[in-house]
This record gives sequence, structure tokens and C-alpha cells, in this order.
Amino acid sequence: MSISAQEVSFEITEDRVRCDNFDPLRQPFFGTTHLHTGLSFDASVRFVETTPRGAYRFAKGLETLTLPNPSGFQTVEVMIDRPTDWGMVTDHSEFFGEMGICKDFLGIDAPRTPIYGLPNDKRFLLGS
Repeated sequence: MSISAQEVSFEITEDRVRCDNFDPLRQPFFGTTHLHTGLSFDASVRFVETTPRGAYRFAKGLETLTLPNPSGFQTVEVMIDRPTDWGMVTDHSEFFGEMGICKDFLGIDAPRTPIYGLPNDKRFLLGS
């Protein structure tokens, strides 16, 4: 016995304006669920230099991303022709801070606040 989609669908009980791109058969969205930047130790030892901001800019179609060649070396530059719908940077927490410091990502990628390198940061951090 087969059941059609119409037989198991639900009843709409409220009045709502449909969005402009409503599709009763749904819509596919594209993105990535697993992207490491140079802040992850395992990516860093494979010479990944992408920053979290760079990954975001890549997902928006604004920047290239370097991927590994068949030997595992980061030599393949790619750029997408349109933005993705969503994306996730999934860096590991182990050595996260160390990778940021060693690669100077804090100077490149972090917002400019007293914690991240304004001239008064030592006074700020020491409480004087």
C-alpha cells in the first residue's frame, strides 16, 4: 500500500502571506558543513592558511580558497561564482589560541579592541 504526499500532508490552520519564493516542493540550499581554517591544528600542519574571515569571504564568493592537491599540499586555488546559502567553520578547540598566536591571526583577523593590540593594551590587560 502506498501513501501519497497529499494523504499525509498537514492542514494549514492560519492565514499567512506566502514568501516571494515559496515552492511547495521545497528548495535546495547549498553550503559546507565542515571547513577548517589555519586555527585548527590538524589543518595547520597541512599548511592551511585560511582565516575564519577568509572562509566567510569565500562563502560569499568574494575570495579564493586554497585546497589540497592529491599529495595533500595546499596548492589548488578555487573561487566560487556565486555565494553559498550557508556555511560552517568547524575548527577544533585544541590549540585554537596557540594557532592564532603563532600564525598572527589575531593581528589579521580579530577586531581592533583593547584586547587585540591597541597601544594601550598592556595597561588595559594589567588593570592600570
